[in-house]
Amino acid sequence: MYHYNPSMYGAQCPEATQDPQINAENQRRTYQQYGYGPMDPANPEPGFWQDKAQRWGLPVLNASLRRCGNCGAFDITDDMVACGGASEDGSRGYCQGHHFTCSAMRTCDTWSPGGPQI
Repeated sequence: MYHYNPSMYGAQCPEATQDPQINAENQRRTYQQYGYGPMDPANPEPGFWQDKAQRWGLPVLNASLRRCGNCGAFDITDDMVACGGASEDGSRGYCQGHHFTCSAMRTCDTWSPGGPQI
């Protein structure tokens, strides 16, 4: 997994944190190809967590705990906050896997353990 460290690269921010169109396109692609959602985390569409549970071979409750906010690709470092790719409160972070700013309450098919990056 690629881990972005702005300090390593002269504080260069990922392109998607600086260009809303790139960010939106990367989010759209993740929604289409990797099941990014649910669209409304407080009211997930019927079957959303059942589908994830089946995909991951988990009970629905366990699947519903896999959120962007605890994914290994979720970057909420101070450098990412400075880039505009994450919020200070951790409700938004930068997905290093799919290169867009995402909600901590959503997930996608490529969720990975070990996060967030802080």
